[in-house]
Amino acid sequence: MAAEPASAAPRRSNAAAAALIGIVIGAMMGVLVATPLANSARLRHAYPRAIMNLLERDFDTVSEISAQQPCRSARLEQRLRRMRSLVVDTPAAFAAEDDSRFLAANQALIKALDEASGETRCADLVEAVNRVDRACEGCHADYR
Repeated sequence: MAAEPASAAPRRSNAAAAALIGIVIGAMMGVLVATPLANSARLRHAYPRAIMNLLERDFDTVSEISAQQPCRSARLEQRLRRMRSLVVDTPAAFAAEDDSRFLAANQALIKALDEASGETRCADLVEAVNRVDRACEGCHADYR
């Protein structure tokens, strides 16, 4: 049996090294391409998430204030107005201007917020805040 030439072994190790370098470079390129794509998907949903976070925070504040005595305050009115303003923008934020179910849920929430703004008795305000909560949960049941 003839022995392999001495130059064949280094060629195989060079080919293996080149293949390994190709795999590493390919993996790095994959990461470089995938990262911006993942970030763009995350950023595309940032505005709707921000609206939901603000609504949740304001709702928690409204619930807390409405349970106190006196239940009406400038801070409560400010939060209800801001919530209503954000709710008006939600169809555009979620690209749901043509979704009749979403629009109906959105209108129900606007109505509940308007009712909460108009309540003068604390017991009625607490019930109105509960209706706001139910309107939020109704939409979340369909769209979460």
